[in-house]
Amino acid sequence: MELSENITIDHLGSSPIEIIRRIYNKVDWVSHVDNKLQYREYVCPVDANESLDDLICLYTNKKSKRVGYAGKKLKKIFLDLPCVEQRKVGLALLSGGLTDSEWVCKRLDNYKESFDKEWKINWHPCYEKAVEECWNKYHGMYCGKLLIQFLPEDIVRKHIDELTTDKDFYFYLSRRFVNTSWFKLDIEKLKSCTYINAYLSVMIKTNDGISEEEARLLLYQWIAYIAVTYAKGTNAHTNENIFYSYKSKRMRVINAWGLDTALYYLLCMNHHKVVAEFLEWDNNIFNQFYDVYRDSELGTTEIVCEDFTDTIIDNFPSDLRYLLSLNEEYYLYILTPGQPFTIPRFRNTGSNKKEEDIPKYIPRSNVKENNTIVYSSQKTISKDSYERMVDSNPTLKNLIEQLNLSPTNLNEERRE
Repeated sequence: MELSENITIDHLGSSPIEIIRRIYNKVDWVSHVDNKLQYREYVCPVDANESLDDLICLYTNKKSKRVGYAGKKLKKIFLDLPCVEQRKVGLALLSGGLTDSEWVCKRLDNYKESFDKEWKINWHPCYEKAVEECWNKYHGMYCGKLLIQFLPEDIVRKHIDELTTDKDFYFYLSRRFVNTSWFKLDIEKLKSCTYINAYLSVMIKTNDGISEEEARLLLYQWIAYIAVTYAKGTNAHTNENIFYSYKSKRMRVINAWGLDTALYYLLCMNHHKVVAEFLEWDNNIFNQFYDVYRDSELGTTEIVCEDFTDTIIDNFPSDLRYLLSLNEEYYLYILTPGQPFTIPRFRNTGSNKKEEDIPKYIPRSNVKENNTIVYSSQKTISKDSYERMVDSNPTLKNLIEQLNLSPTNLNEERRE
């Protein structure tokens, strides 16, 4: 079939299936395999001189001296291949070294190629034996996750001792086997290696779930740290409208990224009272804030965002105000606003101090001076810690000297 000279087709950014459809527009050029479109013979990209089988042969033959070359070509086309051909390439890459096997294991799991693409699972049972062999050879992180999630239970149990020693795998083990008789859930271990929503996704499957007190704590500690981070202006996310909804054009606590999922899990665990009280608190924050900014364009400037977090902090439940005072020198609570840790994680500062000797929270009181929140700590920094901090930051040291600043409320000796 020849194309008309007047027809021009833009192939940029198109998948092979889309190209074939545009050129031929005939149903008989494609067939349905595993409910996905396949074409009868896959043709490598134009810039490749080898057929797919040739590339696989070069890669799997370690004496070919073109293993690296073939591996790059196969990885470049892997995600665009039809299912049958993709599995051939996947099995070939799993026979390679640690780097290539981990690369393909990552893409066999729930994977999103880019921001504008959809999440996709490329797993197929044909990979089972190869994945187990990879795990025995390399103990790779992505390989271990695949093994836990997709391989038969008896194979996972065979490797359970190796898998439970790594905290990165404990969430996946808990999520799959929490209701099996042989798996004993260690809740504290689960808390130490999960984000709040991941933790709740496991606990929702248990008979007891979590207590009402813990449910309330998880919601407010999530909001506490986001609010304090905004107020201090010391985080990369402070320029983002975390509490702003572009749909409703309003600032609300419940707009915080991922919080709706947490509320859903708590409702499924019958914590209706906790959720109702939290939503009422959110509504009070909303009304109080909009009494001031009712006639302005909301959520479009940094000052409005800061004022909204000030309103949250000023109206924070009195019995949970300590959550606003995480001991950030030694603990980390959040990496991104949508993924706060279930419990604060101890920072590896390189010191000899033990986690059990360091308090998670430092009592603070906050007052407003000229409409700015000032945090005053009841447990102040030591003189040695202050000097170390200044010496490690030449820019800060320069600024202090230029402005002739001097520290206040330094303790000669800090009590741990």
